[in-house]
Order: sequence, then C-alpha cells, then structure tokens
Amino acid sequence: MKGSAISLLSVLAILGGAVHGKFAHDNEVSAKKTKKSDPNTDTPNPKVNNDASGKDPSTNLALEPDPRVIAARKLLDRGQFQEAKLKFEDAIEGNLVAEDYTVAQQGLAEIQLYKSLMEVIAEHPFADGKGLYEVILPSGNRVTAKVLGNPKGDRITLKVRDGRQLSVSKKRLKKMDLITKSAFRSQVEEELGFRVAEIGEKQNPVELYRVVVSYCLEYRMKDKAFSYLKAALSKPNGSVLIDLFCDGDTRAYHRAQARMAGITDLAMLDEIEEKSPVFEKDLPEPDDTPPPERTPDREPEVKQPTETPKPRVKKPKKPYRPKRVSRAKEMRAENAWKRADILYRQGLKEYRNSLRGTTASQAKSIAKARSLFEKGLSYIYELQDKEIYEEEPALDKRGVELQQMIYDCQKRQKAR
Repeated sequence: MKGSAISLLSVLAILGGAVHGKFAHDNEVSAKKTKKSDPNTDTPNPKVNNDASGKDPSTNLALEPDPRVIAARKLLDRGQFQEAKLKFEDAIEGNLVAEDYTVAQQGLAEIQLYKSLMEVIAEHPFADGKGLYEVILPSGNRVTAKVLGNPKGDRITLKVRDGRQLSVSKKRLKKMDLITKSAFRSQVEEELGFRVAEIGEKQNPVELYRVVVSYCLEYRMKDKAFSYLKAALSKPNGSVLIDLFCDGDTRAYHRAQARMAGITDLAMLDEIEEKSPVFEKDLPEPDDTPPPERTPDREPEVKQPTETPKPRVKKPKKPYRPKRVSRAKEMRAENAWKRADILYRQGLKEYRNSLRGTTASQAKSIAKARSLFEKGLSYIYELQDKEIYEEEPALDKRGVELQQMIYDCQKRQKAR
C-alpha cells in the first residue's frame, strides 16, 4: 500500500511538470508574437513600405522593371518612335526607381538619335513607283527612268535614278516599257539584297549607313532602315555617324550610342568630345623632341640576415602608370591631338559634301576627305608611340574612327 502511494505521487509529479512546461512554452511564443507586432519596437517590419515611389527600397535590386518602361522599350525596339516617346514620358512623370528612370531617359535619347539620323536622308523621287519606264539605251545599258516634260518630235529627255538627265532619240531606244509599281518594288528589294551582300559580314558602320540605311530610307523601307541603323549604332565605332550627321550638343547622343554598344567607360566620352577651339593655322609646330626616358624605380637595399631565410616568391612590381584622367588632359593639350581633331572634323565636312552634288564634285570631295583623314591618323600614330598614352581609350577610339573613314573613302574611289 505504501509502495502504491509513492508510485501515484511520482506520476502526479511528472504530469505536473509537463503541464508547467507546456504553459511556459506557450507564454514564450505569445511574448514573441507580441514583440513582433508591437508598433513601438525599433525593429523595422520588412513588409512596411517607406519609399515614396511605392516600392520597398530594400528590395529595389530584386524588383522587376516598371511595366510602363518595359512597354515603352518594346515599342522602341519595333521602331514606333512616337508611341515609345509618349510611354517613356508618361513613365517619367510617375514615380520610378532610379534604375527605371535611367532606362527611360536613355530610351528618349535613343529615339532622338534614331530620328536625327533617319531624317537626314530625303525620299527618292522614284520612291512612289509612278510613271517609271524600263529603258534600254542605244549603248545597251538598261535603266529605270522618268520622262520629263511633254516630249515633242523625235527626242525625249529621260531622268534616271542617279539624277542624270539624258536626251535621246526615240528611234534609237531599243526598249521603253512602263513598269508597274509591284515590279519596281521587286527591283528595289533585289537591289537592297545586292547592297547588303556588297558590304559583307564586317559591316563598317559608315558604309552600312551610306549603302544600306540611306537606300532603305530613300525607297520607303523604314522598318528595314531602322533594323540596319540599329546594327550600325550597336558597334563601338558607330559613334562616327553622330559626328557625321548630327548637329548641336551631341553629348546625349554619344552616351546613348555607347550604352547601345555596351561601352561602360562613359567618362571617356567626355574626354574625346572636347573639341579644339583653335584653327589649324593658329597651332604651333609640333614639338619633335622625344619624351624623356623614365628611370626605373630603385630597389630598396636589403640587409643580409645572419640566418638563411626561407625562400619567398617575390611578386613582380607593377610599373607606375598615371591616372587615366590626367593622361587624357595631357593628351588634349598635345599639338598632335589638336591637329588630329581638327583634321578629323574637316574631313567629316568634306565627306558630307561628297554625298551630294555632281559626280565630279563628289569625287573631289572624297579625295580631299581621305587626305585629311590620313593626315589626322598620322598624328594619332605619333601620340600612340608615346609610352604615357599607351592603352588610352579616347586615343584608340579616334584612331579607329579615322581608319574606318579612310577605308570607306577608298571603297568609294575604287567604285568610280
């Protein structure tokens, strides 16, 4: 009986301890919940939005882009400039995080860049396909032409696609048939295929714009023109198109093109866009004195230890290189850079002149532009030979721009 009583007490004690433990656990959980929901606590609630933009600033990097910016970007990629511009402006007026705001501003700059380069090219007089004839001249050459005026008598005046006017005898023409609009459109698209094949895979941006983009714009193929122009601007050296055809403050255009081409060093653009305020005749003769050689850094004297130390692998000492910003400032102060910059811009002016006028004047402008570009490139080479300007991005960029302009001039001269 006594043993049974002891056993019963033991069971009651165990049950009491379990119940006490359960109450203690429940109180602890309840306290934690109360603390978590207490508005007076110092611990911030991650679900609370304290950002004026309506988004949690702690999760900005993980957020999806703003739907309005995405929609505007899609319109821009399809070449719908006006619709994309309105969408971007609407998004900017609303609340955007910094990343979306930057994308929207870049989109507006790209739209202006595209429009500037596409509005330069005028529509061809034959673009509508009306009143066109397929003519075989007495020489045997086949041309597409319009008849000018009211032909009287035996002779007629024909205007061909390159702008020339030919006065020929009707009797001597081997063929003169009216061309339908659809047939002319097929001719235009076939010619476009030949032009794209002529450029090849390298697709120099200047040549791509001159041969393909301008042709598409002349003959009302804006969608294809936009596609090829986008490809030209996506190349790092596509920035030369801005120097060629865009006026005014082009800094925003250059930055937009750099982002399109994947260039991250935007500070370099500010360095190369500094135009020389002086004319070539006002420049002093370049200093031909070679730069002084830099003496290597002296190694510190090391005292020989009494005990032979364990061999240590010594890392090669990195050569001293000045900061890139200071090199760019020095570079712009060089007479060689000033001359190269002036010759580059004078060459661009002559190149623009070569895109209009008579055949003879065009040939003269091409030759003069090539000469100016070659002289400018010689000054770039002079700077590149100096050790201090090794791997200078602005210098390399200008060198590539001059080289591609020389290449395009050479191709145009050979084609004549």
